[in-house]
Amino acid sequence: MKGIGTRLLLFVTCFSLCLALAAPVRSAGDAPLTMTRADKLLLQSNVASLWKLHVRIGSARPADLKQHETFGLVKNGQLSPAFVALAVLQLSLRDEDTPHSQGPEWQAAPRPADVPRRYDLCIPLRQLEMVARQWLGWPLEVAALSRIDGVLRKGDCLYVDTQRLLNTWHSPMYAPREHDIFAQPFKTHAEQDRWIMQGEVWDIQQGQGGLDVNVCGTFSLTVKKVDGHWRILSLDFGRSVVLQ
Repeated sequence: MKGIGTRLLLFVTCFSLCLALAAPVRSAGDAPLTMTRADKLLLQSNVASLWKLHVRIGSARPADLKQHETFGLVKNGQLSPAFVALAVLQLSLRDEDTPHSQGPEWQAAPRPADVPRRYDLCIPLRQLEMVARQWLGWPLEVAALSRIDGVLRKGDCLYVDTQRLLNTWHSPMYAPREHDIFAQPFKTHAEQDRWIMQGEVWDIQQGQGGLDVNVCGTFSLTVKKVDGHWRILSLDFGRSVVLQ
């Protein structure tokens, strides 16, 4: 009996060791590999918005990058701070009914005397930081905002010359009102500590016979959960079409 018990203990020990070796290796900061339906819908919305801004992200500059596209380089585990600052501003101004000089932000933060009148919008820095986390999953380096032409930082607010910014950006930021853009994934899977979502970008518009659905292009998105937010590690589009 003693020999059987010894062999059984040895078997259990070896089996436990094999399980430990077969388990995926994770660092202390890795998020659990779960993605809820709400997570998927959020990422689909983010992909659609970034497609409209002609944004691509990755560790190597695409050879087929167009003049109207903006590329964010991920190098040494960091997305370019200048790119994050620019993308955050574009995302913050993505709504066509953006408030101007008489909007609620001006009422909450009266225009300082030394801010020229051409700066017609005030965006709190905390709002920009929130946009960076929720849409890109990356932190915002406030110092990078000062390198963008047409903005002025005063205290906890960023004052924006919206007309100057819109005129200097390479391409229209928005699809026409009659267009609705959706990202539709056809494959979502986990690889170690990250998720990969692949699918198509759809342009849906009202036609004479009902809804017309056109495929604008394909997309491939790689994300990782960091500090409660989905950090974009790469985002690429294929067969991209610019809406006129």
